[in-house]
Amino acid sequence: MRKNLILSNQSSFFINLLLYIYGLYHNKSDNKRVFPFYKYTGDGFLTYEQFRKQLHRLWEHKLIELDHSAISFVQWDVSQVQDKTIYSQLFEDSENGICALNDIWDSFYSWWWNQPFGGKSILDGLTDEMISPLFEKITKKLDRVGVVLHKPIHFAVQLTINPIPDDLNVFYNRFVVVPINNFKMEKEIDHIGDMIVRSLVKIQ
Repeated sequence: MRKNLILSNQSSFFINLLLYIYGLYHNKSDNKRVFPFYKYTGDGFLTYEQFRKQLHRLWEHKLIELDHSAISFVQWDVSQVQDKTIYSQLFEDSENGICALNDIWDSFYSWWWNQPFGGKSILDGLTDEMISPLFEKITKKLDRVGVVLHKPIHFAVQLTINPIPDDLNVFYNRFVVVPINNFKMEKEIDHIGDMIVRSLVKIQ
């Protein structure tokens, strides 16, 4: 059974960019700042209510696409980096909206890929060593409930810097989306393990 389960930590550019943009919208409408902790002063933003609807729509559409994709998590994520227009629906359909997207894209892109203190490096560095203990928890839980994996399954823990809004789905057949702060707590790791086991049981 262990041979048929691959568990990995992933840090998606796409998912983290959406939550980075969410943070900027939040900071524009709320005095309690979240990451990236600054307030974008330019124009081109939708109303907060419009943005939340568009964010929910884009999140669901794309993560369901990822869940059913035949290519690897990394290959899928690369495809989302190659087309900046994917994210234009989160801003006004105007010159100001294009400028806002370009400004925020450049800011996120340079931070995300920075070595050794960028977003991807931080997420990978903090979670690489946690995957093996989580794998052990999951396989023991599967043994207890008598589940045998008859085909190879690659399941991913998709890590984020930002907390995730409550209305966004985080639980899919091939992955779960988890804020890094949750992944550092033993209680939350047990909860993540339970979610993964439920998913593996469902798809058998």
